[in-house]
Amino acid sequence: MSLRAHPVAAIARVIIVPIALAAIVASAAFARPALAQSDQDASPDKTKPPVSKLSVSPKTLSYSVNLDIATTETKSFTIKNTGTATLGSLSVGTPTSSDYVITNLSSVPPSIPAKGSVTVKVEFIPTGKGTAPGGTIGISASATSGPKTATVTLKGKATQKKPTPTVTATATASATPSATATSTPTASATPSSTIVPTPTASATSSSTVAPTPTASATPSPTPLPNVINIYGPVLN
Repeated sequence: MSLRAHPVAAIARVIIVPIALAAIVASAAFARPALAQSDQDASPDKTKPPVSKLSVSPKTLSYSVNLDIATTETKSFTIKNTGTATLGSLSVGTPTSSDYVITNLSSVPPSIPAKGSVTVKVEFIPTGKGTAPGGTIGISASATSGPKTATVTLKGKATQKKPTPTVTATATASATPSATATSTPTASATPSSTIVPTPTASATSSSTVAPTPTASATPSPTPLPNVINIYGPVLN
């Protein structure tokens, strides 16, 4: 009776229901390959060969030394192998500036295992206050993926407010000749004692000179007999 009352509705049901089912089946068919591809991406690719990767951090070391407190400062950087294979032929160069020294260069291994790392210590030794010459350290390795080299930049600065102790040490060294000069007058005292007997000998000769004026007084009356007699011969 309902078919007779609603013939159009009955026909629509017969047509629409199969179409809806077909759409659902088609949607499921398209979704299945997408899920399969997603599962494939999530699973590890076992056919991909292992690789080694070189990584260095930090790539800049900045130093600041207060010479009133310390004379050196040590910082470090890390070399990492972020790959899945051993990183071989590792080489760390010496700093290009003499103000920096790698203190553990002899302990740096020639290779780093997968996911491994090594720390390199660098000491800053300023030769005076002010900004020190910049330097670099080169790192190389036989990485099979990514860069094979890296560079670490070095920057240093030294400050000082107090006078350098070198000036004080110079004044202390100059005290040595002062002690030598003090002992010199002691040696000159010996000839002083030899001069004392000399005036004693000269005193003897001055006593012999004193009688000389006494001898010259005797000839004074000699001219008296030469007086002329104006009165004639002397009577006996």
